[in-house]
Amino acid sequence: IDGRVFRIGEEVTPKPTPEERLLQLLEGAIRKHDFELYPYTAAFWIKDDEVIMEERKNGELWVSSENIWSVFETEYGMSHNEIRALIANSVAEHFNCKGVTPYPNDGWLGL
Repeated sequence: IDGRVFRIGEEVTPKPTPEERLLQLLEGAIRKHDFELYPYTAAFWIKDDEVIMEERKNGELWVSSENIWSVFETEYGMSHNEIRALIANSVAEHFNCKGVTPYPNDGWLGL
């Protein structure tokens, strides 16, 4: 189906769409705000005690390369612009986080 090898009688589950995969990666994340300590940050997206995205007031959305961005490069072979559009459209639709421009972040994200 998608290059995987199956055994006879093995149940085949379809690969999730990129949007479904992103929602899986964001499942259980919370958006935390602390305007006093971080005046330029609109929210930190935290999952399993780790910041996976940092939403800035200027519209930048810094996304963890390790936990999110690279998943779409390796699992789906998506380009930088395709990943950016996927994340921007998905967070706007599902999390009412509109008008952001996602960027991969290889460095420090966090509180």
